[in-house]
Amino acid sequence: MSLTVSKDKDSKWHFAPTLKDEADGSKIETLIRKLEGLEAASFIDPPFKIADFGLEKPQAEVKIWAKGESEKPENLKEFTILVGKEDGDKKQVAVKNAKLDYLFRVDSGFLTELPKEIKDWKIEEKKSEEKPKK
Repeated sequence: MSLTVSKDKDSKWHFAPTLKDEADGSKIETLIRKLEGLEAASFIDPPFKIADFGLEKPQAEVKIWAKGESEKPENLKEFTILVGKEDGDKKQVAVKNAKLDYLFRVDSGFLTELPKEIKDWKIEEKKSEEKPKK
């Protein structure tokens, strides 16, 4: 599954490319904050085989584009994080910043915030309460 969301000028998240359907901003922001807060439990320096860490076919590839000092498109910074397989015993997962040669092992708690389907990030519709009949 591929999922792209974009924030508009009013700071609301929408599904790309149409930008018509609004996404659940709190879920997206939660994932972003968890990714920002990741701390390496350990580092894995080369040489290594990426397949040994589940990164040959990662379970997720997260790309984030962030504005630089100005809002010009050429100042966008791209960060790509590849998420490998989880070590359930240690509750850690191997991740790789696409721009770096080494790997990190991080707490796998953020995996619960990754959407499995588009509906996971759709805004939940409020159920209208039935009016009592007279």
